[in-house]
Amino acid sequence: MQEHDNDLDIIVNELYNQVPILTIKRLKYSDLITYMKGAQNIFYDKTTLTDIVLLNYYCGNDEQAENEIEKGKRIISDWPERVINNYGGAKGWESEVRELMNMDVLNATIENQLQKFKLDKLIDYQIVS
Repeated sequence: MQEHDNDLDIIVNELYNQVPILTIKRLKYSDLITYMKGAQNIFYDKTTLTDIVLLNYYCGNDEQAENEIEKGKRIISDWPERVINNYGGAKGWESEVRELMNMDVLNATIENQLQKFKLDKLIDYQIVS
């Protein structure tokens, strides 16, 4: 704890260097997607692929969400069989994602997360556009 008290500025600057997206004053959802696809995530995982699709869908970019599904299927198709057995490969992943591509489901998920973390509401400070 003493380190945090004494070196907070250094720690914050290191975080900004590691995650430069944190310094953006008005974050566009495309900035977040670019970050998710960036060097930190050169080895895509199922969750990242799903999040990219759902973020596009949630922000009303249905065409890009569809494009990301196709990209995700190509990526997953190249994974070893032992990795994709649990969810049925590219087609299974696509099916899962399409079930989640429902605003009622997404809003329910957000509401569940708010309750889980004991938050009253999700405040939109308009930092993501």
